[in-house]
Amino acid sequence: MSMTGGAVTIDGSGNASGGGLARAMYDALLPTIAGVPSGAAGVAAKTQIASLGNALGPAIVAYIQANAAVTVNISTSASGLQRVGGVDTEAPGAAKTLPGTVG
Repeated sequence: MSMTGGAVTIDGSGNASGGGLARAMYDALLPTIAGVPSGAAGVAAKTQIASLGNALGPAIVAYIQANAAVTVNISTSASGLQRVGGVDTEAPGAAKTLPGTVG
């Protein structure tokens, strides 16, 4: 699963649409802010919350993707990490480190 910064928009009825971290942040923030009216009366306030998600979501995802260090260490006792013909494979003869990226 890849990370996306995403975006969120608010329509004239006050309904949010979008995806990625921006939408997740909007969904997390909205219930924590007191006094946001429902429906069309809340468009201005919800748009400000969406703007926060739209600014931070993509920035946070870009930062993580550029700076995260991902490694998987496979020890000599880690048998069964894969199966061939329905049979667990043996552990490696020496420890292995697999570097990766966050996408």
